[in-house]
Amino acid sequence: GSDLYAEGERRRPLMALLRWKPRLLTAALLALCGSVLGVAVNAVRPHGLPLSYAALKQKGTLDPVKRLVDEGKGVGLAAVQAAMRDGTAILVDARPRQDYEAGPLVGAFSIPFNDFGAPFERFQRVFPRETSLIIYCSGGTCTDSVEVRDKLLEQGYVDVKLFPGGWKEWRNAGQPQEKGPDPLVRQEGLN
Repeated sequence: GSDLYAEGERRRPLMALLRWKPRLLTAALLALCGSVLGVAVNAVRPHGLPLSYAALKQKGTLDPVKRLVDEGKGVGLAAVQAAMRDGTAILVDARPRQDYEAGPLVGAFSIPFNDFGAPFERFQRVFPRETSLIIYCSGGTCTDSVEVRDKLLEQGYVDVKLFPGGWKEWRNAGQPQEKGPDPLVRQEGLN
């Protein structure tokens, strides 16, 4: 009798699996069909999601600076020079304070990506939300300017562009720099 009992106990999980097998197969088939349909729809959409690392990199999704430049939200050296000459935009340096004090673009104001609060408070008291801004950082792979740009947009600034070449391109082009603290900090020091 105990052998029959043991045999029945061994078969119980197998019987349960057989009862669930059609449901599991149906669920697996639905998941497979949904995945195939999703990939097919993604492939024919004009702005489908990239499905590989190489595609992400080529599309610029992994590089926020490239993505913003591709969207027309970046400016080149000539545009920065023209904005400075014509006074049509304010330059904002997103680099850490010590980098700014070592040599920003002439006339730039400091809003470091890693210390946004107090510098932004000073800045917003002087510059209204409609002011055209050009944000830069070190250039190359630096994304500090993207972080500051996003924060300025969150605070209501509406015309915020990036200078992706940043300080490095400015310096390599032999453009003027100044040293010392932010002009708004100097102004506070006089008051």
